[in-house]
Amino acid sequence: MKTIILFITLLSSVCFADVNPATGVIASLPIHDGGGGKFITIENLVFTNKRLTRPTLFSSFQQQESDTYNVACCVEVADLAPISLDELKNKYSTDIVFTNIVNNIKGHQFIYRSRFQKKNQNAWQKLLIESQNEDAIPYVMPAIEGVVMQNTIKNTFTIGKTIITIDTPRANSKHSVDIYTFTVNGKKTTFTTPLQTGG
Repeated sequence: MKTIILFITLLSSVCFADVNPATGVIASLPIHDGGGGKFITIENLVFTNKRLTRPTLFSSFQQQESDTYNVACCVEVADLAPISLDELKNKYSTDIVFTNIVNNIKGHQFIYRSRFQKKNQNAWQKLLIESQNEDAIPYVMPAIEGVVMQNTIKNTFTIGKTIITIDTPRANSKHSVDIYTFTVNGKKTTFTTPLQTGG
């Protein structure tokens, strides 16, 4: 009897597991001593709603028109050990620009370090890689688990059989934030980031 109950419990957990791809934002953040002094490094981070259990690729999106996005593919999370927000803030406490940005990214549960994926690189991703230097400008973009190699997409698209819609009311200037909402197979997740004035 115990064996049957255990089997039913395991079966239920499989049937009701959330199989939707992880969503979130990627952040590429140059670090300077004192917030504007000597260049130290660039932290490429993924803020996501899910704990990752295997190396994971993310595609990210930059809005061009109300329903059109540039796509950058891909960054990879290979180190599956999450980073705490406090760890990041303590490590780079002298860079107030960095700490302000990471403090004001909301909606995520986990933070991971990422790296640029060598195999899957479309044109927009190559441009972002070229900008990884001491003159880099910080950016934050909505991102989803999966490989999207097109250079542009409409706001509703598919990855395999998964139907995804990105809704980005461009900005909420009253609260100085950008708002990103993913609808994945009918399930919504929302992230907010500090207001960005560039593209």
